[in-house]
Amino acid sequence: MAKYSNHDKISKMMTMLRGLQHPAIQQGLARHGFDQEDFDEGWHLMDAAMGRSFAFVKPALPKNLLNEVIPEIDRWENTHFDVADAALKRRYPTVHAELFQNLTKMSGNEVLLSVTTFVNRYEALSARTGDTDKAAVALLHKRGITPDSVAGVKALLEKARNIRSSDLPAPDPEKVRQMDKAVEEMWAWYQDWAQIARVALPNKRLRIHLGISTANTSKPEEPETPAAG
Repeated sequence: MAKYSNHDKISKMMTMLRGLQHPAIQQGLARHGFDQEDFDEGWHLMDAAMGRSFAFVKPALPKNLLNEVIPEIDRWENTHFDVADAALKRRYPTVHAELFQNLTKMSGNEVLLSVTTFVNRYEALSARTGDTDKAAVALLHKRGITPDSVAGVKALLEKARNIRSSDLPAPDPEKVRQMDKAVEEMWAWYQDWAQIARVALPNKRLRIHLGISTANTSKPEEPETPAAG
């Protein structure tokens, strides 16, 4: 069964919360009791999992990384994610759904994860030979998401990874425990409503919008209760 990291769980929760603003999804889940109180609870749990409810302070990054590499990668993400989203969403929705599945713009140290995921998916897309895939890649190139641009941000990612772990202060074990507990509480809410949504939403496009189904017909849908991890 699928096993998700805390980052994966937060990303999937964010996708679901955004998807829950779709009127058809709201109507489908309302028949099973979903209301404003449930929606507010989801956001409250999301805030706690992100560390806002107990003012979790992330360990400080080395000055050179904080002031140089991370902001450069963040700027790349802010530009290229939006450009790719706009370029593909209308013309190549299937490619768009695959490229951006459970992927959102992040900030701080987490931008390393989001940009790495985007780069890996872009390179996989570029290696394909289907007409639609080649046309989508050509459009991205035209919009400025080129092999050279991607190579540039890959070099920044590699530079960030080469920072010695000893340069980073150790996080407070108690705050890490609190964060893990908050993520698990959020994840329990997610699993409850994901399971109900699979029954309440027979329209697969709505389930894709909610992040609980995939547009890839060769990939099975997620199990109802992925293993904790």
